Amino acid sequence: MKRSFKLPDFYSHYYELTHSVKTYDVYTIVNQSPQSINLLTEELRIEDYRGFSDATGFNKYLCLRTTTNWRTCEKVTGLRFTKKDNVFYGDRVYKGKKNLLVFVYSDSQLRIDVYRSYYPYNSTMLQRIIEQY
Repeated sequence: MKRSFKLPDFYSHYYELTHSVKTYDVYTIVNQSPQSINLLTEELRIEDYRGFSDATGFNKYLCLRTTTNWRTCEKVTGLRFTKKDNVFYGDRVYKGKKNLLVFVYSDSQLRIDVYRSYYPYNSTMLQRIIEQY
């Protein structure tokens, strides 16, 4: 008997591309889930990964606008590849808990679903979540 899979609760944040240069894109929030609390910043940047850590499996990085200077802003996670076009995932440790982030691109828009206080404990669970997109 196959068990049914229930997608964990998440909060969607919708962003619009506002500025783009060769090495990064800046997005500004345009909407979020009605029941949502803002778990990310109003403005964020997706920048090229420049190899400043030993991390692998991605070439873009999420940076949240937490200060007035992008160099000192919070660098959150790499956008890890999935088998689906324009869908990526990453994580953010916030207040001691690991949160799954799923990034969905379409044209000049970006949706980030934040699975608050939830990160799958194995790759099978992660793949089942990604399949929903």
